[in-house]
Amino acid sequence: MLTIHKCFYHAFKFEKSVYGGQKDDPKIFAACGFLIGFTFFFGNISCALNLVWDKKQGTLERSQVNGVKTWEILFAQSITESALIIVQTSLTYFVLIVIYKGHNEGSHFLALCLLILSGIMGNAHGSNS
Repeated sequence: MLTIHKCFYHAFKFEKSVYGGQKDDPKIFAACGFLIGFTFFFGNISCALNLVWDKKQGTLERSQVNGVKTWEILFAQSITESALIIVQTSLTYFVLIVIYKGHNEGSHFLALCLLILSGIMGNAHGSNS
């Protein structure tokens, strides 16, 4: 009688890992995806809520009646949202690396730039909502 171990022995063959080890902690691999997703959706939701809130209060219409152009409103909003994203992403990365003792094999500067660009991309996506 065949056991399950013998039946699947030829289907799956685990060899030596190229990156990492056999017993690595899953949070090492999940942290980067979680952080990029968090920064993207923070920029997305923050920008969309800001636009909806301004429209609900009538701030956009009052500004346009006073002669402010639409591109000037969007430019000012993108500058303030980008500054917010830079500060929020930097603090999040700091917490991940210092407090939770996160692990980064490469450059911290490049990782932070990737996260900031992800947040700005979410900002651009949120302004189109």
